[in-house]
Amino acid sequence: MGVDPMNGQTNSGHLKRAVFVDRDGVLNRALVRDGRPFPPATLEALEILPGVPEAARRLHDAGFLLIGATNQPDVARGTQRREVIER
Repeated sequence: MGVDPMNGQTNSGHLKRAVFVDRDGVLNRALVRDGRPFPPATLEALEILPGVPEAARRLHDAGFLLIGATNQPDVARGTQRREVIER
Protein backbone atom coordinates (compact mmCIF):
# COMPACT_ATOMS: atom_id res chain seq x y z
CA MET A 1 0.00 0.00 0.00
CA GLY A 2 1.50 3.31 -1.03
CA VAL A 3 0.97 6.80 0.31
CA ASP A 4 0.43 9.76 -2.02
CA PRO A 5 2.99 12.37 -0.89
CA MET A 6 0.73 15.18 -2.11
CA ASN A 7 -2.27 14.37 0.06
CA GLY A 8 -1.16 11.72 2.59
CA GLN A 9 -3.79 9.24 1.47
CA THR A 10 -3.26 5.55 0.86
CA ASN A 11 -4.30 3.82 -2.36
CA SER A 12 -7.63 3.03 -0.70
CA GLY A 13 -8.30 6.76 -0.08
CA HIS A 14 -7.79 6.61 3.69
CA LEU A 15 -5.49 9.01 5.48
CA LYS A 16 -2.25 7.46 6.73
CA ARG A 17 -1.29 8.04 10.37
CA ALA A 18 2.34 8.87 11.08
CA VAL A 19 4.73 8.80 14.01
CA PHE A 20 7.73 11.14 14.01
CA VAL A 21 10.67 9.90 16.07
CA ASP A 22 13.85 11.72 16.93
CA ARG A 23 17.11 9.99 16.12
CA ASP A 24 19.73 10.70 18.78
CA GLY A 25 18.69 9.44 22.20
CA VAL A 26 15.43 7.91 20.93
CA LEU A 27 16.37 5.57 18.07
CA ASN A 28 20.08 5.39 18.82
CA ARG A 29 22.31 5.88 21.84
CA ALA A 30 23.60 9.43 22.18
CA LEU A 31 27.27 9.63 23.07
CA VAL A 32 27.93 11.68 26.22
CA ARG A 33 31.14 13.70 26.58
CA ASP A 34 31.68 16.22 29.36
CA GLY A 35 28.06 15.72 30.40
CA ARG A 36 26.68 16.70 26.97
CA PRO A 37 25.07 14.38 24.40
CA PHE A 38 26.62 14.13 20.95
CA PRO A 39 25.54 12.23 17.84
CA PRO A 40 27.70 9.33 16.68
CA ALA A 41 30.38 10.57 14.27
CA THR A 42 30.41 7.43 12.12
CA LEU A 43 28.01 4.72 11.04
CA GLU A 44 30.12 2.25 13.03
CA ALA A 45 29.51 4.28 16.21
CA LEU A 46 25.73 4.24 15.67
CA GLU A 47 24.09 1.94 18.21
CA ILE A 48 20.35 1.31 17.88
CA LEU A 49 18.79 1.24 21.35
CA PRO A 50 17.28 -1.98 22.72
CA GLY A 51 13.60 -2.35 21.89
CA VAL A 52 13.65 0.07 18.95
CA PRO A 53 13.36 -2.53 16.15
CA GLU A 54 10.42 -4.24 17.89
CA ALA A 55 8.68 -0.92 18.68
CA ALA A 56 9.12 0.23 15.07
CA ARG A 57 7.74 -3.08 13.80
CA ARG A 58 4.70 -2.81 16.12
CA LEU A 59 3.98 0.76 14.99
CA HIS A 60 4.32 -0.28 11.34
CA ASP A 61 2.05 -3.29 11.86
CA ALA A 62 -0.50 -0.95 13.49
CA GLY A 63 -0.60 1.03 10.24
CA PHE A 64 1.64 3.96 11.10
CA LEU A 65 4.05 5.58 8.68
CA LEU A 66 7.36 5.94 10.56
CA ILE A 67 9.34 9.13 10.00
CA GLY A 68 12.77 9.64 11.51
CA ALA A 69 13.73 13.23 12.30
CA THR A 70 17.02 14.68 13.39
CA ASN A 71 18.56 18.05 14.06
CA GLN A 72 22.25 17.88 13.13
CA PRO A 73 23.94 21.23 13.82
CA ASP A 74 27.33 19.61 13.14
CA VAL A 75 26.43 19.58 9.44
CA ALA A 76 25.70 23.33 9.50
CA ARG A 77 28.96 23.95 11.39
CA GLY A 78 30.90 21.90 8.87
CA THR A 79 32.18 19.37 11.44
CA GLN A 80 30.13 16.53 9.91
CA ARG A 81 29.23 15.69 6.32
CA ARG A 82 25.58 15.39 5.34
CA GLU A 83 26.33 12.13 3.49
CA VAL A 84 27.42 10.50 6.77
CA ILE A 85 24.18 11.53 8.48
CA GLU A 86 22.05 10.31 5.60
CA ARG A 87 23.80 6.94 5.62
